[in-house]
Amino acid sequence: MKNAFFTLLALGLCQLTAKAQLTISITGPDNSPSTCTRTLTANVSGGSGNYSYTWGTTNSCTPPNNTSNSITITCDNNSVAYVFVTDNVTGDFNRSVNVAVNKIIRGPFNVFVPNVFTPNGDGINDTWGPAGADPNQRNAPLNAYFAHIEGVWSQQRMVQAFNSDFYANPGQTDGILGNQATWNGGSYASGSYFYTYVRLQNCTNSQEYFTNVTLLR
Repeated sequence: MKNAFFTLLALGLCQLTAKAQLTISITGPDNSPSTCTRTLTANVSGGSGNYSYTWGTTNSCTPPNNTSNSITITCDNNSVAYVFVTDNVTGDFNRSVNVAVNKIIRGPFNVFVPNVFTPNGDGINDTWGPAGADPNQRNAPLNAYFAHIEGVWSQQRMVQAFNSDFYANPGQTDGILGNQATWNGGSYASGSYFYTYVRLQNCTNSQEYFTNVTLLR
C-alpha cells in the first residue's frame, strides 16, 4: 500500500512538473513614439507546437485577439502585456513574464506654446517650451519637438542674428516634457527671439508654429 502511495505521488509530481515545461518569450513591442500601434509575438518551445493563446493587458489597451500568437494593440496609458499558452495536445500550460507596452502619443494637438518667459530663478516660468494646453494637466500630446531660433529682434529689426537649434527632444514616450526639452534662456539677454518654427510631432502627424518668444530677466 505504501509503495502504491509513493507511486501515485510521484506520478502527480511529474504531472505538475509537465505543466511548466513550456517556455514562452515575447518579441516586441516596438515602443517607438512614432508608431501608432504595438505588436507582440509569443514564441513557445518545449511543447507539441499546437497551442492556444490568451493575451492580457492593463491600463486602457484595446482588447487583444486571443486566436493568434501575435497581437497588435493600442494603449492610451503605459501598460504591460502577458500571455497564457496552453498546449492543445498535452494540456501543458504556462504564463509569460510581463513586458512593457508604452502608450500611443497621437493627435489632435492640444498644445500651449508660450510667447514670454522669465528665467530669473524664481521657479515660475523659468523655462520655455510647448506644454499641454490644459493648465491642470500640462503634459503635451506629442513625442518630439524641435525649435530653430533665428535671431533677436528689437523694435521690428533684428539686432543679433544667429542660427541655433535650441531644442531637440526625440523619443518622448509619455508626452511629458522634462527640463532637457525646454530652453532656460542660457546667457542671452532680454529681448524678443524670433524662431523660424517649432515643429511638434506625434505618431499621426506633425504641426508647425511660426512666431517669436520674449525673454525677460
